[in-house]
Amino acid sequence: MNPLILISLITLGLVGIFLQLKKEFRLLNFFYVLIFTTISIWASCFYSDSSISAIYGLISIVVLNYGVSHLSIFRKPILRNLLPLVSLIIFTFSFKEGVIEVLNNSSLFVNKFLVIGALLSVFAFEIIQIKSKVLGKLFTGIEESEISKSIFIIFIGLTAFLGLFAASSFGVLAISAFFLSASFYRDDNFGSVSLSLLGLMTLPLLANISGDVEVNLLSGEVLEGLLFGFFGAYFIAKVTDSDKSGAVGVILSYLIIFSLITMLLLLDLVYSSMGGMDAFIGAIVGVTVSNSIIGKGYSLSALLVILIAIGTYFPQFMVNDQLIEFEAVMQNENQVSEELVQNDKKLELRDLIGSFETVQDSSIVLFVMGEKGETDGAFKKVSGVIDFKEDISKSSLKIKLNLDDFTTFNSFRDGSLMEESYFNQDKYPELSYTSSSMEKVDKFTYKVFGEFKMLGVSRLIEVTLQWVEINDTDFILGEGSLDRTLFGMSPSATEGNTVSFNYRVQLKKSNDI
Repeated sequence: MNPLILISLITLGLVGIFLQLKKEFRLLNFFYVLIFTTISIWASCFYSDSSISAIYGLISIVVLNYGVSHLSIFRKPILRNLLPLVSLIIFTFSFKEGVIEVLNNSSLFVNKFLVIGALLSVFAFEIIQIKSKVLGKLFTGIEESEISKSIFIIFIGLTAFLGLFAASSFGVLAISAFFLSASFYRDDNFGSVSLSLLGLMTLPLLANISGDVEVNLLSGEVLEGLLFGFFGAYFIAKVTDSDKSGAVGVILSYLIIFSLITMLLLLDLVYSSMGGMDAFIGAIVGVTVSNSIIGKGYSLSALLVILIAIGTYFPQFMVNDQLIEFEAVMQNENQVSEELVQNDKKLELRDLIGSFETVQDSSIVLFVMGEKGETDGAFKKVSGVIDFKEDISKSSLKIKLNLDDFTTFNSFRDGSLMEESYFNQDKYPELSYTSSSMEKVDKFTYKVFGEFKMLGVSRLIEVTLQWVEINDTDFILGEGSLDRTLFGMSPSATEGNTVSFNYRVQLKKSNDI
């Protein structure tokens, strides 16, 4: 991302705050033009080179309509939709054969869903006015302006859906352009609605910056982000509307909200279920929805553009080297598994009689905690002795896992897990597994029954075991699961209580170690 674009976004936000303090609303539409242009150029960084011309076409439409809107003849009710409509027709015919490519997805520049959404945007005000008058007669006592705001929110949802369905983020950008262009010919505050659409357009692009981010509305961090966004927008709107706030109060309110939402983004470095890009995107949604309801002047527009700059800039510092290490380990494990499947190197234990020790540095236990894998990690070394008998049922395993070798690939979290409230490493520095019996399941697979000891508590745990040969080296592989609460740990709906694990342990004859 070009640093000049980020600087422009931040500068626009600061200018917006300054203009809000000065109550200089004559420049509001020009400010909207600058925001649309800058965010569109920001978005173009995610598009293929062949797609950028359409983005600049939308910028040209917005700038042209802003300029023509100063001619009083075009502000008359009968003519005010003329140029936006003509712009839509020209845009449709200019790019009707084009294909837009963004985030490895392709779609037509122009299709019927995008055209319908753009038409609704051009005539949104007129449609809403008619509906407001009808509903106003049905629901007396409610001001027509309030009904209009409510219907506008529905229009935002409908047009955003049509735009996303038609052409992903570009579709929303196009609809935002025509929404904004039509608003220049009126003296209401509904131009800010286009910025809400513009904010929604950024969501898939922001998600792409941090990799494959899944935003689940039912997850706690996303709901947390939504509430942060709603609170931040509402708080700033109230502070900037008050004549008693003063410059210091307004600036302080922005600093508080920026700090809170940035902290929400960076919490991913500490504990991903508490924050991250998905929570940050939730906050953006909260701000955009609030803007469509209570947004006026520069206040929430300034908040939005600076948040987009924050969401673009900070993820580069959120690279988790330990997580990259974990992904490399997982890739290696997958390659090993594929090799085993392809080469069929599973062997029978009856041919592996004798005493063995683990090769610690070539052995690993990987685990996932929670039904949806809320937390994952590994023991990077495994120590122990294994004795295979001719009578397999009499074979034995004694395995130790040292907490010094434990990682969830987040050093801050790992440190907290070693404290008395969780693993209590000072008192219980290791975990152990001692088998009591073994039975054959099929030709290559065995069940091992034994006691797993953690936090001074022992519980019977069943694991599977297979012997495989990889590059003339002996390994045992298997998997199992346990309920951590049975060992005295506190239950957690956020982290999950069931720990699923699999292991790969390299063996050497005891006299070869």
